[in-house]
Amino acid sequence: MITKVCEQCGKSYNVIPSRKQRRFCSKPCRLAYHRNPPVTIICEVCGKPFTAKACRHDARFCSLSCGGKWHMQNKEMPHTHMPGNQLRKGLVPTNAFKVGQTRGRNNARWVEPIVLACSNCEKPFERKPWQIRQDKSKYGLQFCSQTCHYAYMRGTQSPHWVGGPQTYRGRGWLKAREAAIARDNGTCQKCGKVVGSSIPVHHIRPFREFTTAEEANGLGNLVCLCRNCHSK
Repeated sequence: MITKVCEQCGKSYNVIPSRKQRRFCSKPCRLAYHRNPPVTIICEVCGKPFTAKACRHDARFCSLSCGGKWHMQNKEMPHTHMPGNQLRKGLVPTNAFKVGQTRGRNNARWVEPIVLACSNCEKPFERKPWQIRQDKSKYGLQFCSQTCHYAYMRGTQSPHWVGGPQTYRGRGWLKAREAAIARDNGTCQKCGKVVGSSIPVHHIRPFREFTTAEEANGLGNLVCLCRNCHSK
């Protein structure tokens, strides 16, 4: 235990070492100490009197400006530095430089970019080595912009291209469609919605996978679906 003296009532009290910074013996003493009337102190720099709370009876300066002036004049610095903050006095350090002197190729860490050719517009563009290392998709190495990327990855260039849409279903498609609608009574075979003769007819196995239209339009490969179910 550590024995200390209360700053308010003057009584001695014991505290554990972890609470050695405690200043009062109890909460009432701490509140009473902070409720004391303000004290008048003479500033050490400008010599003007100023008022402060009782808890700040050891204050030395009336403002931050006076405190800064005192530290500029009396603060001890290592022998390799001039006393005080020289930047506030308007003195520029000897190693001062402008932003333009370290930008671009003037920077000591400058790395030359790598010139690539765009696969869409065929114009040259530059990429830094770190951009090439981090580009896992490799699309950033083929196109100069996102616009060229989207323009190139269309039609036969798309990885999802499967031949494109084919609207022609052969000469016997209309009769096969009417037979499927008559068999299903114009009713969606998934949700049960009754549409009628205008209901879409869906190929269970895609039309493009057959060699002839007769095989693709077989009644066993057709099913009636409403517009919502067909789009799904």
